[in-house]
Amino acid sequence: MSKLPKCALPIVFLAVLAAAGLPAVVVAQCPPPPPTSDLAEGEVGLFFDPLGTQTCAEIGVGVVTQLYVVARVPEGGIAQFAMPELLTSALPPGLMILGMPALPPGGLWEPLIVIDGCNQARRLDPQSCPVAQGDLLVISVTEVMALTPVQASACFQTACPTIAGVVAMAPPYARCDTGAWSAFTGGDGMCIGFGQAPVPVESSTWGAIKALYGD
Repeated sequence: MSKLPKCALPIVFLAVLAAAGLPAVVVAQCPPPPPTSDLAEGEVGLFFDPLGTQTCAEIGVGVVTQLYVVARVPEGGIAQFAMPELLTSALPPGLMILGMPALPPGGLWEPLIVIDGCNQARRLDPQSCPVAQGDLLVISVTEVMALTPVQASACFQTACPTIAGVVAMAPPYARCDTGAWSAFTGGDGMCIGFGQAPVPVESSTWGAIKALYGD
């Protein structure tokens, strides 16, 4: 009896599954990202890339992966901003956050250490504005690593440490032109997907998260 060539074995295996009435396993995949970021001016989001487009990615086990909180610069530019932490009700099994948020390497900002608050970044040259209206700006980078294969969605909020603990809040920023302080929008439900399209969390869940960390 002659042996089947190796290339025919997967076809034979699928035929056996079909004959047995067993469904073949379908692996979820990430949809293609948009060509440009959908962020509105003054809005932040969480992405796998600093261009604010990729909300889904497949990450390898043991590989350090960066998550970027990206902002669209509003009118007046940005002279200083808070570097938010990421708060979630539960991380996907097998995923862990490594350390505190940081700035991307290089750039025109200097970090400021804050007690009982988010660390901040301030422009190096007070006479010029590093970013203009409509630009994209990474306001924090958080590193994560998968200890086991991860295929799940996760939704986060921007948050800052306080004397009462880590509290979900919109990260503040100061304008270049007037120096006035305001806050970014969009940080109350930033969803990303690991190996699948992100699925938004129910809004009622965030009340429980705030109660958990705000006492």
